[in-house]
Amino acid sequence: MTAAFIIEGDACTDWPATVAEFNRVFASCWKGHPWTGNFDSLNDLLTWINGGIGPCDIYWKHAAHARTSLGYPATAAWLSDKFHSAPVGSQAAKEWQKELTHAGKQKGPTLFARVLELMQAHEHLEVALG
Repeated sequence: MTAAFIIEGDACTDWPATVAEFNRVFASCWKGHPWTGNFDSLNDLLTWINGGIGPCDIYWKHAAHARTSLGYPATAAWLSDKFHSAPVGSQAAKEWQKELTHAGKQKGPTLFARVLELMQAHEHLEVALG
């Protein structure tokens, strides 16, 4: 049997709200391990959906709203937080600064694109945008 989940794109008004929406939708899969907004942990958590064995359908309703809310302004704010939390002069700080500069020029992946790319990389997940 195919598992099915619906992400409410209208609920994805900013990054914290998107994290909360994913935790709401996938709580039954992530039992006691909520997503904190870290992309490495999201990649791990996505393997737990339907036990990592397919198939699993995910419908991201109102994805255009989420795409806008998680566009370059939200991405730049998220990258700025990453940059300011990295040790001064560290390689991480340099990488975050580079990505932040790109986001300021509306280049590079947005938060929406990063999440979608991670989801689509999992073979057991079929993602549809609505």
